[in-house]
Amino acid sequence: MSRLSEPLGTTVTSHLTSGVEAAIVIRSFGLGHPMVQPIPGGIIAIGSRCHLREDAPELNAEVYDTNGQLLRAGCFGDGIELARATQTGNVWVGYSDEGVYGNYGWGGTGRSRNTGKYVEPLGHAGAVLWSASTFEKLWEATEIVDDVYAATLLGEDLWATTYVDFPIRHLSTHSERAFPTSDSGPRAIITDGSRAATFGQYGDPFTFRVWTLQDDPERPPVSTGRLSVPGLGGQTKPRMMGFSDELNVFVGSSWFKLSLGDLTP
Repeated sequence: MSRLSEPLGTTVTSHLTSGVEAAIVIRSFGLGHPMVQPIPGGIIAIGSRCHLREDAPELNAEVYDTNGQLLRAGCFGDGIELARATQTGNVWVGYSDEGVYGNYGWGGTGRSRNTGKYVEPLGHAGAVLWSASTFEKLWEATEIVDDVYAATLLGEDLWATTYVDFPIRHLSTHSERAFPTSDSGPRAIITDGSRAATFGQYGDPFTFRVWTLQDDPERPPVSTGRLSVPGLGGQTKPRMMGFSDELNVFVGSSWFKLSLGDLTP
């Protein structure tokens, strides 16, 4: 589902550890599977799915002001796994394999009905930096990225873990680097630029590993362990999101935080 059958009213809230900081009421909202990020002057809401129909893609990126008024809309493509907005108002978007290789009429799943031509998915590079002002691509990855599993921002740069070998990738508009790891399916990452911690592995959502950012593929993690989250059953996957060098863990209405410094001496 890329859009709701009928638009609904919704409220977007921003939170500090002390409570709700702000609330934006949107009276008519239709994106399916949305993710929301703050940008200067308001928010950007992004739907994870996007059909290509009759050569015209659905618009799945919407910018709202602080009064909940829709200012503009654009298209970021299909198969969006995650989005992280920078303080300058640009948006890093990481794509799943469907966004890279095509679905919903993009790529190999369909051809333009009017021209019969192949339409390359907008997320074919796997990771793209978009402008929230013009909805134009500002940069895209040149190294192979099949699927972005987790990401965090450090300044204006994106740090991510990607399928298939799960290196830690540092992406910026002027360079990109990949640091090898022995990870397998991490779902969150935090970094200070010289070290990084990854959280979760296939079959074990609670484990963590701390890495020094080096090119040596044989290096072991400098620290390993398991998260202990109050109120979370051992069989329940925690909801985790990294921001810079800080991990946020959500359990119901509870919000837990830890920093990279908490995991290393």
